[in-house]
Amino acid sequence: MQRVAEHYQHTLDAIQSQGKRVVASDYDNLKRNAQQQIDVMTTIRDENARRMRETFGTSDYDEYASAYVQAESTIAELTQKQYDWNKAIREMPLTEMQNQYTDLQTEATRLEDELNSADANRKKVNADLYSELISNGDKQIKNLENQKRSLLSLQRSVEQGSEDWRNYQS
Repeated sequence: MQRVAEHYQHTLDAIQSQGKRVVASDYDNLKRNAQQQIDVMTTIRDENARRMRETFGTSDYDEYASAYVQAESTIAELTQKQYDWNKAIREMPLTEMQNQYTDLQTEATRLEDELNSADANRKKVNADLYSELISNGDKQIKNLENQKRSLLSLQRSVEQGSEDWRNYQS
């Protein structure tokens, strides 16, 4: 199962490194595999807990205690990964808006450069260029308003005062 999880994670990393958009369903295999691993590790942990009770005070106890701690650690790591993946899924709309905002800023810079170049060369500026700048500015404002709504929604979805809540507030 660990190799399968690594394969899924590498696939997800490859999608992101190619600049492609990751969607919620891309995480499904990772989450499903992690849950299967948690289920197996829970069984192992519980079995080792039973054996620890049976072997308390014997030389075998330490072996079972070590296996119990390892299983508990693996469960905690997998649970954290699931939390992180679910958080990434929740934040996808906001991330997409942030990417769109960056694109809008890049376009505004291009338009401003074009305007500045025309001014510097004392060329007549087409009114369409000003219209594009105004439209771009309107889109940026709408995007930021949507980001604010998304952040407020994300903030309501987590425990007040938690680290995530504070991050969504800033």
